[in-house]
Amino acid sequence: MTAAVAPQEIEPVRYSLSKSGEVRCTLTLKRFYPSDITITWHTEHQTELNSDGKLAKSADGETFDVTSVCTLPRSLCFPVYVTWEHQSARQPQRIVLKRSDLPWRPQIGDIHLSNIKLKAKSTLQVKISGYFPEAPTVEWYKKKMGTDRFVAVDINNYESVISEHQRPSDNTYSCTASLLFTPTLPEDQRSEFMCRVRHPSLEQPIERRIGPLQITEPEMMNQQETSDPKEVNCQEQGTGV
Repeated sequence: MTAAVAPQEIEPVRYSLSKSGEVRCTLTLKRFYPSDITITWHTEHQTELNSDGKLAKSADGETFDVTSVCTLPRSLCFPVYVTWEHQSARQPQRIVLKRSDLPWRPQIGDIHLSNIKLKAKSTLQVKISGYFPEAPTVEWYKKKMGTDRFVAVDINNYESVISEHQRPSDNTYSCTASLLFTPTLPEDQRSEFMCRVRHPSLEQPIERRIGPLQITEPEMMNQQETSDPKEVNCQEQGTGV
């Protein structure tokens, strides 16, 4: 083979995550000729990043494959560029890696109720998992009975809390988001709540909803004295994205 052949297959960049929080990026180019090829990884400001390359014969025995690996430091800001130069092309070819390309997007569980009592501190909780980096933004919204839209909760009456980030065995992050409030009537009767999560890996936020909450009227509590006169009936309904 004498004529130059451009890479016939460009595999999508693969990502893996280390315990120390570094992202390992792997690019494979297949079936090009001749073997001389230069691959560089660099930042938006043209700072070159350390990388390793491995050249091998293709399955056809005539062309070549190369795999380039670059480990991104935790402090690195996106975008990242991977560029290759080969005599088959007049201009360098490149791929742009954005933060939203990272595969570790948050997953959000169902919203759970705990300790729901009238005029007592109550909690809505939701588990968020599988994300990297550790930068989710959690927003809580409420839709009152008789209204048709969710509005941000009043920070004077509702407290949003995020637990410390945990690291499961896959080296991603997880946390629990909570909304603390004191249910009152009629303010919270049949209200619906929504948790909205934003993250650099997401192009659009993800959501979970719960409600409408059914809070027992005070005069109905006398009928419950045999069990717990202070307990408030709360039903979980309609969770969904």
